[in-house]
Amino acid sequence: MRGNDTYAALSGRYAKEPNNAEIALKLACKYRDSFNQKDKAVALFRQVRSADPKLTSALTEVEGFGVRASLREYAEYFLAELEPRQRGAAMHAFVAKYPHSPLLKSAYGFLTRFYYGGGVTQDEAGAFFAKYVDLFPGDIDPLAASLRYIVNNGGPAKEGRNIAARMRALAGQDLSSGHAMSLAYFYAETGDPEAAFEVFGRDLLDPRTNPGSDLLARCARFWMGQKVHRQDALRMVERALALDPGNPNLRQSAARVYLLAGDKKRALDVYGPGFVTAFRDRPAALAAYAQYWSRQQTNLPSAAEAASRSGELEPEGMIYDTLALILFLEKKYDEALAAAEKAVILARESDTSFGRNRARQYEARVKQIKQASGKTQTAPRG
Repeated sequence: MRGNDTYAALSGRYAKEPNNAEIALKLACKYRDSFNQKDKAVALFRQVRSADPKLTSALTEVEGFGVRASLREYAEYFLAELEPRQRGAAMHAFVAKYPHSPLLKSAYGFLTRFYYGGGVTQDEAGAFFAKYVDLFPGDIDPLAASLRYIVNNGGPAKEGRNIAARMRALAGQDLSSGHAMSLAYFYAETGDPEAAFEVFGRDLLDPRTNPGSDLLARCARFWMGQKVHRQDALRMVERALALDPGNPNLRQSAARVYLLAGDKKRALDVYGPGFVTAFRDRPAALAAYAQYWSRQQTNLPSAAEAASRSGELEPEGMIYDTLALILFLEKKYDEALAAAEKAVILARESDTSFGRNRARQYEARVKQIKQASGKTQTAPRG
């Protein structure tokens, strides 16, 4: 990141130039992207929107978007994104106001989420996705979004096959992994697992290719979920581990695959007590490990060790709540209560509203443990 665009640098510049629309926009993006402080982001985006149009007509590019648009357009786009009331009404209004905006594709991509989950008729959804495709001819993303809708909502298979054929024709040999997965889901849902494996699987096993460990693991999880090509999935995850044995996230993905295959021993080989020893100075990796096994409700002594060590390194409410849950599952109620109470105290002391809001969730854990153990004292007050 450029030195002038760090949070600290932008905050300092904004304090000196509070009417500078470009600085206000960049600082708002920091709040939106990095600090999860929606209220501050919204206030700054509104400031840019209401500024003199002469000051907000300048073009800029926000990281991750890859297009240049006016400061005002970006501000209004982000306000619509952060205020998705009434099934995206604010973003629909943005689309109507800026029908030729460089941000139009991003706006349509954002709106797709309001159609995937239902709540609209198939005709309404069909009209929306047809327009999305027509607006961006030769672009595979709108086609992929349309196919996803068909898979999620049981749309017409014939139309799905036409879209899939168009996607493959457009991409040729350069089909991205995300689009390959969309095609694979469609083929699998319509009873053609071999077509699915052809676009998302076969090439990854070719020793001449170099797909990367994350993609191999993702593909392995997909096929384990489909309950076919499971041996191929195991080969994929073994290849991934050979490529990147020190990746903690990959270790967790591998464990998920092995558990789905019914091989708990192999799961613990790659993501068990030995992992805690190897990563004992990496609190985030230990926390993820503890949370994963707490959800599985197995390997709990090792999960408790990981949570405790993570809390020692970085005391946060969330990890102590995880530790409380693990100890609760082990029926170690006194230790669980101590961990839960510490989670509450740490959450109340947090310097972010997100952290403080977690206190109520952790108080519920305190109550749960007390009820199970027969204790009735109130939650601590920090």
